[in-house]
Amino acid sequence: MDICQHLLITDGERTASDALQERIEILLQDNSEEELRLIVIDPERKMLRLPQKTAQMMCPVISDTRMGLAALQKVKQLIMERYRNFAGVGANNLTDYNQRALPSLRIPPMVIAIADYDSFLQKAPIMFEEGIRHIARFSKVAGIYLYLAGHTEEGRETLKNWLGL
Repeated sequence: MDICQHLLITDGERTASDALQERIEILLQDNSEEELRLIVIDPERKMLRLPQKTAQMMCPVISDTRMGLAALQKVKQLIMERYRNFAGVGANNLTDYNQRALPSLRIPPMVIAIADYDSFLQKAPIMFEEGIRHIARFSKVAGIYLYLAGHTEEGRETLKNWLGL
């Protein structure tokens, strides 16, 4: 499964959260800890089938809005850390870095999955917007991808603009 893209999932024949959960289950099944790192933010506790912790997950599923916002801040720091690592070996992106780096220093791609972005838009719109915009702007080169699920038309259009979709 191709993880090298941002993904925006909205309601269709089934709920967006169900579709996101299915996609994450496949990612977990198909990728080892060396091939994928994952953060799942589920403020409405809609993704109950996911394990709380697997080797690929950087932390248990986050269900608290404040913790979710803190995780987005941490991801922003990770992006900058990856850029510093790239500069250290003269690389321009994650693929280039991993080709140049020693095997023990290679960095796996990362997915930040947010099960109900509408909840964030309602509870902490400014902080969520700032975090998502920053991550969307700098993350692809760093090998970090956003998988977002939601259901409102307003939220969908807002995120399309932020993600450049």
